[in-house]
Order: sequence, then C-alpha cells, then structure tokens
Amino acid sequence: MKKFVALFLFFALLVQSSFSLTANAKCFEEKSYQASNDELKNQDVLDMLKAGVSAETIVAQIKTSKCAFDISTTTLQELKTAGAPEAVILAMVEAMISQQPKKVQIKVPDNTDVEIENAFDLSSATAKLGDNITFRVLRPLIIDGATVIATGALVNGKIVQVKRAGRWGRAGRLAFSIEEVIAVDGKPIPLKASSSIKGEGNEGEVATKTAIGVAGAIIIFPFIVLAPLALLNGFKRGESAVLPAGARFIVYVKGDAFVTAHK
Repeated sequence: MKKFVALFLFFALLVQSSFSLTANAKCFEEKSYQASNDELKNQDVLDMLKAGVSAETIVAQIKTSKCAFDISTTTLQELKTAGAPEAVILAMVEAMISQQPKKVQIKVPDNTDVEIENAFDLSSATAKLGDNITFRVLRPLIIDGATVIATGALVNGKIVQVKRAGRWGRAGRLAFSIEEVIAVDGKPIPLKASSSIKGEGNEGEVATKTAIGVAGAIIIFPFIVLAPLALLNGFKRGESAVLPAGARFIVYVKGDAFVTAHK
C-alpha cells in the first residue's frame, strides 16, 4: 500500500512538472506575441530558442512583428552556431529585405518649380565670366510620395556676363544662368533659369553735373580746360552688383526628367 501511494505521488509530481514547463513555454510565447509591436532583435530570437519555443512559432512571430535584425554575415554565422534553425534565419533575412525601401523611377515633369537659395556672396567686383556658382535647394521636391530632390541638394550655375562698376557713376552688372540640380540618384536635372543684377549707379546725375562743368569750362584756344566740378564728377564711381548668400529664387525643370528614388 505504501509503495502504491509513493508511486502515485511520483507520477502526480511528474505530471505537475510537465504541466508547469508547458505553461511556462506557452506563457513565453504569449508574452512574445504581445510584444510584437516592439522591434524584434537578434537577442529576442535567441531568447525564444533558449526557452524552447518552436521554430514555427518564432517564424510566425517574425512575420507579424516589426524587426531590427542584424543580418551581417558574421552575425548569421553566430546564429547558426548558437543552434538557430535555417527556417528562423531565413525568416530574419526576409524580414529585413522586405523592410528596405523599394527603388522606383519617378518622372519629374517639364516646368516643375524648385526653390533654391544662393550659397555664397557674388559680386561684379570679383566675379569672372564663365565662373561656376553654387546654389542649394531650400525644400525637398516630393513626387508620388518619393523624394526626388533633397533639401540642400547642389544646384550649379555659371556667370554669363560681368561689368565692373566704374567712373562717371557707372554701376556694376552681373548676369548668371542656373543650369542643373543634382537629384537623389546623383544625376543632374537640367534647369531653365537666368537672372541679372545691377548695382546702384548715378550715371544720369553725374552726366548732368559734368555737362554743367563743361559749360563752365575755361576755353583757352585750342584747348578746353575742364572746370574742377567736371573733374570731381568724373572720379565718382558707381556701386558693384552684389548677390548676397541666402538670396532665393524659383527655377524650373527643363524638359521631362526621370529619377530613381526610394519609395
């Protein structure tokens, strides 16, 4: 009778232990499932494997969760060494590949406007014909949910005309073209834009004063000696044309362009 009771107790304890282990495993799986809104990482997978969660359950968890796995070659080898099943490793790799942005080709229509700003000060006093000049994109150009031109993208232009400020109140002039912007795929998109600026001048005023001075000139045949007023006005200079850094422009795409972007 005593042996029978002892045997009964032994089996009862064995059943209780088995139930406890199964409950713990289910508890872990349930906890893992409830945490599916968090990003799964490599350590989470290892923890589930150590807890005895089946490969099928882990794969299902990966497919229904946000993931941030490290799938470098070294890490994958470490997972294999740690006993991770091939199905689990494959699911981890597929999860990360599926989260990578897809590359799509986006059309940028002709006459699409782009807002830019001058990157550096420009002056007719120092600029030279043919100099390259630089602008930056102020706001990203987004088409169909994809960024095709990023904020800060490089815009290239060129000086096409320079006139220095000079005597007799002649103002400086500066003309430039804006030729292309660099898209997110590194390719240039042609632009159609040009502009010119002029410095402050007073040619009319100087000419009038000079004329008065000439009218009051002393005539000593056969020479004309200019009066002091005319001489002073002749040395009065106009101002250079200056385009300050941060000056803003709206430019336009020249012809349809196609950009490979992430979406």
